[in-house]
Amino acid sequence: MGGEVVVEKWVSLIDLDHPNEPLQVEVIACDEKVLRLAVPYTSIQFNLYRRESNVFYEGSLGGRSFCFIPNHGKRESSLYGSKKK
Repeated sequence: MGGEVVVEKWVSLIDLDHPNEPLQVEVIACDEKVLRLAVPYTSIQFNLYRRESNVFYEGSLGGRSFCFIPNHGKRESSLYGSKKK
């Protein structure tokens, strides 16, 4: 609880200004507050942050604002392993 957890290898982020233009990224690590990501085929890494454990991760990269909803399209249990809340 509270430590880093390795998650799904790839996720799609929602661009808040252009929702039909998702960004596919590699997930490096995740915990209840921070989602560490890498842009494929680059050396760019960035974080998305959660204000509370039951809301989405959000952040920006290069002037674009993104969010990731853990249980959007996948069960949240797949992100944090098989433990139940």
